Amino acid sequence: MTRSVGTVAWGVRTPIFSKNDDLINLLPDILIQASQEANFELRDRDVLAITESIVARTQGNYASIYDIEKDLRKKLNGHKTLALTFPILSRNRFASLLAGFALAVDEVIIQLSYPADEVGNHLFPSHLLFEKHINPWQEVFDEQTFAATFGKSKHPFTGMDYIELYKNIVEQHGAKCTFVFANDVREILNYSKVVLTCDIHTRHQSKQILKENGGELILGLDDILNEVSDQHGYNPEYGLLGSNKASDTEIKLFPRDCQPFVDHLAQKLY
Repeated sequence: MTRSVGTVAWGVRTPIFSKNDDLINLLPDILIQASQEANFELRDRDVLAITESIVARTQGNYASIYDIEKDLRKKLNGHKTLALTFPILSRNRFASLLAGFALAVDEVIIQLSYPADEVGNHLFPSHLLFEKHINPWQEVFDEQTFAATFGKSKHPFTGMDYIELYKNIVEQHGAKCTFVFANDVREILNYSKVVLTCDIHTRHQSKQILKENGGELILGLDDILNEVSDQHGYNPEYGLLGSNKASDTEIKLFPRDCQPFVDHLAQKLY
């Protein structure tokens, strides 16, 4: 008889983990308990998926916006104007980072892509590009012309105006804020030669293009909080990439040393 059931997924509930909890010893016991309660069999080649959040939490991999400020200030070498390119529109993923950046400089220039960021959060409906005969690879807008052309920007699901939010964050943390709306990363070099690229999947391309076209100091999110420290969290490979808000002034970074963790846990499970 052929098999009629394919992959089956079980969501396993766990306690709330804290710093220094030993996941390698805790998770196998939790998994065995779940299998006994729900009466499912643990078999070779089963997959145990673990969220990055609990790994980072047990590592205590946290940092504050003031840690971001200090590290960025050091890497800017005295520059007081900072341009940011293509940040995503997210209170959870970017707003706290922006606060730390603003603390480190006197002026922040933010270049936003349009009609949406790289993960699909829209500043305005895409059909407006066609209705207004706008070529998104050529047209550049400042804050005033952008609003006059497309109207007030509101996220379609949350109603959040991210332009207003990001401007308020920068100004509340002591810096001047300017926006430019363009999809060619080179546009930002007309405003500043000191750039922190905030895109994720295209970050290497953006850095290379900026360096080849006159950028003087080009950093990425992966260049901030990427050095070993006993004062705060860090990630040597990803820096601020993958971080998210933990509190009003604190972020949780992407976990470190993930491959050794997975290898040790696999040995324990086996």
